[in-house]
Amino acid sequence: MCWSESLLPAQVRTEQPSGCHDPFQEVGNEGLAMKAIIGILMLVLVLLQWRLWVGDGGVQELTQLEQELAAQRAENEALQQRNQMLESEILDLKNGEEAVEERARSDLGMIRDGETFYMVID
Repeated sequence: MCWSESLLPAQVRTEQPSGCHDPFQEVGNEGLAMKAIIGILMLVLVLLQWRLWVGDGGVQELTQLEQELAAQRAENEALQQRNQMLESEILDLKNGEEAVEERARSDLGMIRDGETFYMVID
C-alpha cells in the first residue's frame, strides 16, 4: 500500500514500497522544466489577455469605435432625410409654378397685382 492510498494517519511510513510515487518528493529536472514551461505559458496568456482587454485594438477601443459608428450613422440618416426634402423642393421649384409663387411670397414678400399686403406685428 502506498502512502497516498493509506487510510489511517497513524500508519505513516518512513519508506514507501517500490512502485509507489510520493507526491511530495523533490522535483527533478523534468518537473522543473515543466514548471518553467507552465510559468512561461501563463505569462504569455496574461499578456495576451491584457492586450485583448486594454491594449491597442482591444475591447475598449472596439466599444469606442462602435459608439462613434452609431453616432455617424445617426448623423448620416438625418442628412439623408434633409437631402430628400431638398430634392423634393428642387423638383417642385423646377416643375410647378405654385411652389415658385409660394417661395416668392414667403421669402421675398412679393404680392400679385391687385393684392394688398398686410403685415401683422406681434
